[in-house]
Amino acid sequence: DELQTAYGQAERNEPIVLPTPSTSWRSWVRQVYEYARSPDRIVELAWWQTALTAPSLRAGPLFPPQTPDVAPQQSLRTTLSPAQTETLILDAPRAYRMRVDEVLLAVLASVTGVLTGRDEILVELEGHGREDVIDGVDLSRTAGWFTTQYPLALPSSAEPHDALQRVHARLTNVPARGLHWGLLAHCADAASRAALAALPVPEISFNYLGRFDQTFQQASRFGFAREAAGDPMAAATLAPDRALDVNAWISGDALSIDWGYAPQQIPAALAGRLVAAFETALATTLEHLRDAAPAQDAAAKLPAVPAAVAELAIHDSVAASWAERARFEAALAVPAPAQLAHWLGHRDTAAHAALLPAVPLNALGAPVTLFCPHPGYGMVGEYRTLARALNGAVTVVALQAPALRGAPWDGASFEALAERYADCIATWQPHGPYALLGWSFGGRLAFALADCFARRGQAVSFLGIVDTATHWESEAEAIERATADAAQATDIPRLADPQDAERFLIARTLDAEPSLLRAAFAADAVHARVMAAHALPRVAVDLHVWRAGRTASLDPRRRMDWMRYASGEVVSHSLDATHSSIVHHPALGEQVARLLA
Repeated sequence: DELQTAYGQAERNEPIVLPTPSTSWRSWVRQVYEYARSPDRIVELAWWQTALTAPSLRAGPLFPPQTPDVAPQQSLRTTLSPAQTETLILDAPRAYRMRVDEVLLAVLASVTGVLTGRDEILVELEGHGREDVIDGVDLSRTAGWFTTQYPLALPSSAEPHDALQRVHARLTNVPARGLHWGLLAHCADAASRAALAALPVPEISFNYLGRFDQTFQQASRFGFAREAAGDPMAAATLAPDRALDVNAWISGDALSIDWGYAPQQIPAALAGRLVAAFETALATTLEHLRDAAPAQDAAAKLPAVPAAVAELAIHDSVAASWAERARFEAALAVPAPAQLAHWLGHRDTAAHAALLPAVPLNALGAPVTLFCPHPGYGMVGEYRTLARALNGAVTVVALQAPALRGAPWDGASFEALAERYADCIATWQPHGPYALLGWSFGGRLAFALADCFARRGQAVSFLGIVDTATHWESEAEAIERATADAAQATDIPRLADPQDAERFLIARTLDAEPSLLRAAFAADAVHARVMAAHALPRVAVDLHVWRAGRTASLDPRRRMDWMRYASGEVVSHSLDATHSSIVHHPALGEQVARLLA
């Protein structure tokens, strides 16, 4: 459009005036590196690791080399009729709410799976890459090629209905439409790059280029040239980097698919069978799309915050902070329990239910795993800064409240909650010693977990408590305690940690509209109730306690008398932080890293 505008201005002898330039390429490159190293990106690592570990993906190459000689890429072409193309464009969204590329991928995965005997096919996908994800960055008029590339395992199924639904589900669940794969693989820290480099490499690439017939309007002075463009490169230089390179586009109301294949891996006869099988399967799928009933509206995903809180957050900093927490939690790339169970080597479905609370926040497979129970409101995003600091050396697995995943906790006591999470941890790591760390309410949970494992005969090698109160003292209780014989005291008053007063102002705006934030506040109320009736046990374990210095000075009645309950060594650490900021303090990550090393 801008070229046409400039051409018209020049034709009329007018000054060429174009919109203000957007973000420069140099500025984008600098900012994208910082964006890639954010804790918010690191939390995706486990999703990619678990999504790319199906047995068939590690069963050897799909297309083993037939000869050591590298030959230039060869190609075949598939072209649909305008009627078939119209069915693909109109009936796929009507019947399954699917895009053209999703249908083509479902058929590609199915026929490739049949020909190779695999139930999962690893494909490298491409996107345009001009995602609006970095604050202050505008790429709308930036010259450059921003293609995103990422691998995805697609299920193979011979039945069109099953194939379409399963592939659609896989593509829908990809975090950030695959944008962050390249950032983690090339721009993030060394541990992130190493984790992704260890995963299988696709032998097939697929790129749907879109509808070229919509690029130019009918009144445009520009259009596609009719003559052939010729080969962009000499044939002798076309050494394939994939066994199969599939490119599809729609032009002139017809879909075309170019099949580039590496002759040393896919002989011409096999390439012909693959393309013929695809054409047959696609024709069957198009018939199915024509006959399929219109798709019903799928259940809407639970919003992070209700509209009332989102509106309040515009001018209220407290509401904004809670909205930010909820939005981050809702966007977490959490591997499905089945994927985690597979990664850990479990084949029974019982492990799926046990692993529901587990949310890995950095790369899997580190020498040590640190388990971090949620704070009172059930979210685990606050642990992401710690997870980045430990990435590659310690795998951080947070325990999220089941209520935030659609499975409300039905237990009647704090002890039952701790036992549930102990089962989750034991499913992840069957034997001790265990490393535990909890912030706020999560600290009390971590302490209760240590007691659970002690009663199960399992050792705890590390227990960290981050700014968690043992109780709150009234003035009368403080006087009574000061005059009592501490040596004979068997217990101290136990009260629930007070919640942020501002939180209850926000809670008033949570009406009947379901949201993740509403579920978090409901979970918080349950946790406060069961904690008020919980008596801290005495645990034979060494304990590290981190205190938020700013919070302690603001309210001296907030007691952290953990020495009364740990018969091992108790080491205290004080950080210049508030209760909310201590979990993000750089020194916390540094000190935990040293202790776990």
